Amino acid sequence: MAADVGGGQVSLASQGSLASQGSLASQGSLAQLLPTLGRSELEGLERYSVEATLRAGRALYYQGDAADAVWLLLAGRIRPLRWHGSSSQPLDDVTPGGWLCLPEAWLGRICLTDALAVEACRLRRVGSFNLAALRREGWFRELACRLLAEGQYNVYSQLATASAAERVARAIAAACCGMAGVAPAAGLEAAAGGTRRLERSQAELAEALGLTRETVNRCLKRLEAAGLVETERGGLLVYDLAGLRDWED
Repeated sequence: MAADVGGGQVSLASQGSLASQGSLASQGSLAQLLPTLGRSELEGLERYSVEATLRAGRALYYQGDAADAVWLLLAGRIRPLRWHGSSSQPLDDVTPGGWLCLPEAWLGRICLTDALAVEACRLRRVGSFNLAALRREGWFRELACRLLAEGQYNVYSQLATASAAERVARAIAAACCGMAGVAPAAGLEAAAGGTRRLERSQAELAEALGLTRETVNRCLKRLEAAGLVETERGGLLVYDLAGLRDWED
């Protein structure tokens, strides 16, 4: 059957059709992604979840949606996007073996990001009812604890290492690059010679990134000196997207 989740068309296979595909094959795929789990634990995860597919360019869910499921990515790539007003900030892509929406669903909160499929994806979905059942399993609590701890560590690691200039550069690049099937940012215009004009003020960038306007101004001057952008009234001329994405201090 098919179900609309967060506006994206997510196809959910029925339990019967999953069984006909072969439980052992499914467990083999899960075992490669989750090598710390034993056979009985993999059977438990398979029993409490259902396989789903998501087409490239579609959203699994949107920021602000009720977190009614946890997702395990089996194949493909998903990009979380965090919105601040009209600006978005991409987070690290989720690759096979990664989990989505675990903290939000565990706490019964709303989704903190959009989740957009960069490629066609296969996932396993654990709904809220089955999540409650899994939480009674000691092995799953241990797995969730490790995943949540790793997530917390990575958040603080990124905060400690990403400079303000890196954050500004990547935010500009993200605003200029729409994924397949996803429209580019509003206010983006093509200019001569492959240059792009982004109608995004320094105040808007500052608000989206949680920086002061003065800090954003200093960062833009550095990017301008490197030939990556040119500031103009009410926006930016973007000359080198690859250079912005790869900027490091």
